[in-house]
Amino acid sequence: MNKELESILALSSVKRGKCWRERLTDKELGKVIDEALAHPDITSAAVVLYLKQRGVAIGQNVVSRHRRGNCACNR
Repeated sequence: MNKELESILALSSVKRGKCWRERLTDKELGKVIDEALAHPDITSAAVVLYLKQRGVAIGQNVVSRHRRGNCACNR
C-alpha cells in the first residue's frame, strides 16, 4: 500500500468528537429531539428546520446518520 493510501486509512480510523446530539446543551430541547427522532412520521428535514428555528445549525444528512445509528454515538 502506498503512503497516500496509508494516510487515508489512518484518517478513517480516527475517532471524531461527540455526536451533534450529545453536544446539545439544552436538556429540554434534547428530550424533544430524541422523541422526534424516534417518531416514524417526523422527517429528518422537519427536525433540521425545528432546530434551525432554535438557533442550532445542522445538516439533514447529519441528522439522518444519527437516526440510522451511523454517527459518533455508536462508535
